[in-house]
Amino acid sequence: MNKNSESIFLGQSVSIQVDVTDLSDINEVIIELENSNHTMIFVNGNTWEINDLTPSITGTLIFTIYARDSLGNWNSNSYIIMVNTQGGNGNTGLTAEEFDLIVIFSTIGIIGILTLVIVIILRPKRFMK
Repeated sequence: MNKNSESIFLGQSVSIQVDVTDLSDINEVIIELENSNHTMIFVNGNTWEINDLTPSITGTLIFTIYARDSLGNWNSNSYIIMVNTQGGNGNTGLTAEEFDLIVIFSTIGIIGILTLVIVIILRPKRFMK
């Protein structure tokens, strides 16, 4: 996630990468999201990251990054992202595979119903005397 990614869809996993600097070494970086703490992984230089976080609520979501330096001092910054159920461009948040399966099974269902209607219409009529 970068500064241009301020909005995500519900159920969409997100990766967050931060640069943390201090005059002494950084020993630990933690992200707090939805009242749960997750330890971020050191990448290189000043960069720390966490992958596959998936928010479970919609609306404004505040997450806080906490950093602890080698002297035991803590500092933090908070950020806001929006979690949407559906995008303004019609994006439902479905993957391409999920969307394809919906189209395939809907098409099979429609063909099945049409076949049943045709069979009922064309079957020979039996009259009782």
